[in-house]
Amino acid sequence: MRLNLPRKNKRWQATWPDTVFDLASPPDAIGDESHTPSNLSENLNPNDLGVSRKVRRWLMLAFVLLTLALLSAVTWLSYSYQSSQASIRLEEDAARAAAQIRNQLLRDVQALQLLVTDTSDPAKQKTVYDKIENLLAERPDIVRMQWWRLDLDTAPQLMLEMVSGAAPQGMPKAKATLGQDTLSNEALLALSTSRVSKREQFSQPYTLSLGDAVGFESMDVWVPRVQNDAVYSQLRLTYSLTGVLAELVSETIANEHDLALTLADGTYLARRQLMKRNATGDSATGLLDIPGVSLKLKATNPMVFALGALLIVSLVLLLQDVRKRLAVQRALQQQNALRKAMEDSLVTGLRARDLAGFITYVNPALCKMVGFSADDLVGRGPPMPYWAPEGMPEYRARHANMLAGTITQEGFETVFMRKDGERFPVMIFEAPLVDAQGKQTGWMSSIVDVTEQRQAQADARQHQEQLALQARLATMGELSTSLSHELNQPLAAISSYATATLNMMQAGTASPLEIQDGLSRITRQAQRAGQVIRSVHDFVRRKNPVKEVIDLRAVLNGVYPLIDLQAKQSQVRIKTRFGQYVPDVLADRLMIEQVLLNLTRNAVDAMKNVPAAQRELIIDIRAHEHKTPTRTDIKTRFTVIDQGPGVPEDVGQQIFSAFFSTKKDGMGMGLAICRSVVEAAHGSLWFENRPDDQGGGCQFIVELPAHDEQLANQTSPDDLAVSTQIRA
Repeated sequence: MRLNLPRKNKRWQATWPDTVFDLASPPDAIGDESHTPSNLSENLNPNDLGVSRKVRRWLMLAFVLLTLALLSAVTWLSYSYQSSQASIRLEEDAARAAAQIRNQLLRDVQALQLLVTDTSDPAKQKTVYDKIENLLAERPDIVRMQWWRLDLDTAPQLMLEMVSGAAPQGMPKAKATLGQDTLSNEALLALSTSRVSKREQFSQPYTLSLGDAVGFESMDVWVPRVQNDAVYSQLRLTYSLTGVLAELVSETIANEHDLALTLADGTYLARRQLMKRNATGDSATGLLDIPGVSLKLKATNPMVFALGALLIVSLVLLLQDVRKRLAVQRALQQQNALRKAMEDSLVTGLRARDLAGFITYVNPALCKMVGFSADDLVGRGPPMPYWAPEGMPEYRARHANMLAGTITQEGFETVFMRKDGERFPVMIFEAPLVDAQGKQTGWMSSIVDVTEQRQAQADARQHQEQLALQARLATMGELSTSLSHELNQPLAAISSYATATLNMMQAGTASPLEIQDGLSRITRQAQRAGQVIRSVHDFVRRKNPVKEVIDLRAVLNGVYPLIDLQAKQSQVRIKTRFGQYVPDVLADRLMIEQVLLNLTRNAVDAMKNVPAAQRELIIDIRAHEHKTPTRTDIKTRFTVIDQGPGVPEDVGQQIFSAFFSTKKDGMGMGLAICRSVVEAAHGSLWFENRPDDQGGGCQFIVELPAHDEQLANQTSPDDLAVSTQIRA
């Protein structure tokens, strides 16, 4: 078919042999019957169309036959050439293998002749036997050695027999006297020939019986010891013909051909095949001619299949391999796409570095985090563009530790710098980067931006400070009555002492000593009132939290007036006990004061239903040891003990929960704030109900880590001995 496109008339014409179709009818001619499918089919010649299809089929068949003929010709030529080359190489390998066996057997004979000569010297006999043992150990094809003494007057005597460790099980033992029933006919013939000729002699191959109709083909070599033109002894070596093929032919030849030892008439004696099969191919024969025996070594090539069949099989295998490779490639592309999608969706930054510390990979999350592109980061070494200048010593030290392999599994926190100079905190976790062979190729880092987390922690701390302030103000509200009473007493005493002093001075009866005593009393009462006011002021004032090294005994003395106020109001006695040595702690002083005041106030409230004579509040502060198999930690512990009814089990399960309280007007935040404050100082807070034999009640225990520098300078075993002091 041919398409004619006459541009001038803008008509499309399709021509078939002797037929033209007009495909460019105007729009108004669409309904014309001359353009209907029936009319078009009437213009076609079915016979012409059929002839065309037959021609194409015959042409295709001819092309296929010609291709097969060419392929067959090429295959036959290739096969013929390869067969001729293989035959030449086969003949060369057969001759080479026969030469290898013959040369080795002759070298064995030469070595045995030297050994036979050395046996004439008694001093060398031990060395000769050692050499024979080494020969048997090194040569699996030699199964045994026998030494026979031959005298003219007596029957031959067996002097020595050695059997190789590689010999088959059931090897027969030789008799002490040589006779017809001891040797095979082939061995006797070789012995006689060697004795007469006074030269080495190989026997004809024979079957060495192992019993139960089992045996193997073997061959002997007899080497005489000649002295004064007479044979006095014979050395006999027995070869396994199967072992000869296995040990004396090079691996290069043995791995390419099937080998066999045969007699002159073609009888097989031993075989060495590449694989078990019945089919054989071309073969070649090498002559193995040694003194006393003539054998043939036959080398056979495996059956060579037609090259065309091999090509077809190779093509099929190639197509299968291509399909597998395409499937693997598609799977790999899908995995890469999935990995790329996962990496793009991560908010955690990933960074890979080689063993020299240079960046080899970054993910989009890290690029977005620091503001640099992947091209800006990959291939960079220290200093990295996201390192802040003020932190260079820290960055370089951590980088050196990573290259040395000293990394922490827990991760570490540091500060990175964005491209615009903004600093932000990050948490970094390092791990070795290992390839498929298990070899470390670098380091992989997971980087998390903790800016929002740190801001949330700051907001939580601010919220906690606000709650703590409200709790302190609420405490002062509860103590307002006691404070007014406590301040009223010193103020009234001041007024009374001042009035009495003035009256005595106006009456003229006051001496200087009496005036001095009155003023001293006024001063003491003013100091008492001032101490109460200062305690209240220090407790309720608002300040930024600052951790400092503090002495818990000094903290207790600072809030003791407030503790004493609430204790007096409830008629509770206070006892304080201190260890001989109390380590300092690193904490916020104001927060620890609030914890101590909250715990003592709860203890006083717990004893409101206890008889007044039994109301006793004990505050105990001392050092405490925590021993483990590897170290001993020193903690500073203060304990608040009451004589109340204790904490019920159901209450104890939620006593530290926020907004939980057993008081009618309680906020439920006191103990929750106390635990948060203690844990912020890396300490712990818990309670224990005391047994009745210890006075009953409950004790709340706070443990804080002792300050490390102070322990390093002051702590000794003697310092931890506890001595109790009581202040009522």
